[in-house]
Amino acid sequence: MKQQLWIAARLLWRELRSGELNLLIIALLIAVASMTSVSFITQRVADAMQHQSGDLIAADLMLKSVEPASPTWKDEAERRGIDAANIVSFASVVLADESTSLSSVKAVDEAYPLRGTLITAREPYAKGTPTPDVPLQGEAWLDSRLLHALNIEVGDKVELGNTVLRVSRVLISEPDFARNIFNTAPRLMFNILDVKQTGLVVPGSQVEYRQLFAGESQAIETFSGWLKGELRHGDTLQGVREVRPELNTALERADRFLGLTALIAVLLSAVAIAISALRFARRHRMTSALMRTFGAQQRDIINLYIAQLAILGVAACMFGIALGYAGHAVVIELFKEMITTDLPAVALSAAAPGFMTGMLLIFSFALPPL
Repeated sequence: MKQQLWIAARLLWRELRSGELNLLIIALLIAVASMTSVSFITQRVADAMQHQSGDLIAADLMLKSVEPASPTWKDEAERRGIDAANIVSFASVVLADESTSLSSVKAVDEAYPLRGTLITAREPYAKGTPTPDVPLQGEAWLDSRLLHALNIEVGDKVELGNTVLRVSRVLISEPDFARNIFNTAPRLMFNILDVKQTGLVVPGSQVEYRQLFAGESQAIETFSGWLKGELRHGDTLQGVREVRPELNTALERADRFLGLTALIAVLLSAVAIAISALRFARRHRMTSALMRTFGAQQRDIINLYIAQLAILGVAACMFGIALGYAGHAVVIELFKEMITTDLPAVALSAAAPGFMTGMLLIFSFALPPL
């Protein structure tokens, strides 16, 4: 086997030096580079859109339920390298001295948010700044409308059920607040460790439990598949594609358009490869005949040409992938002013379609004439 590969490599090197395979190589490079560049672009844009859409739910994946999430789900997520956070939401009356207001209350743990940024301020209706932490135990963040409705300021105290919380900051913006456009009630955020002390979450209460997950795209996809088999009655699993289906539709249309362009290049390359292989086969009829006279069997001759095509295909595909990467980088650079977010790094898996296309072309269109 090694000797056959060595002979195939030497014969291939001779053909390359003579320029016999230039057309086939160029066609293969164009096909692989076209397919790979499209794959790289769509992969990076899709990952960026998924990450940006994740800001709308403060995560990549969200589980909604009417009962607390199973602890095993968080353990499984962490085992897979996925971050998890918990939220408890409900409506309640908030009191401050003689003032009251019905509010949308959200209790969060220290991991929230997994995507996006919390914006808070020291004064109502201020622009605010990004805040990396969440309310401490015994504290609450109120939005400007709730502060105005209760006629209080930062530093005052409010009553939520059976507990008293000190207002430490003004809540300006939450990454997942736009999730429900019909939720117009003033907002209060506090630490999830204070939920039990309020006495408001009891059997029969209208409470929404949310568990958030964020991580690498592949890990989230496999974890989502596992979690679907663990769901209970009343559980709802929602990803960023369900949150913003219009973004997913736009990406699919762009992918189809770019894919069609690459397909045209692949078809033209296939024709060129077939023509080049046919010319190559005609020129080597005498070589094949001489090999038979020296005792070589038909199977050995075919295996020799297959080995040459395999070596040529792998080498051309690797160079084509490199060209595709360079081409996609040029396209990204040309349209960088239109791209409003940072694109993630290229995933190696995005090169697979180009490599598979190249090998399929060379064995489907170059091998039959031989």
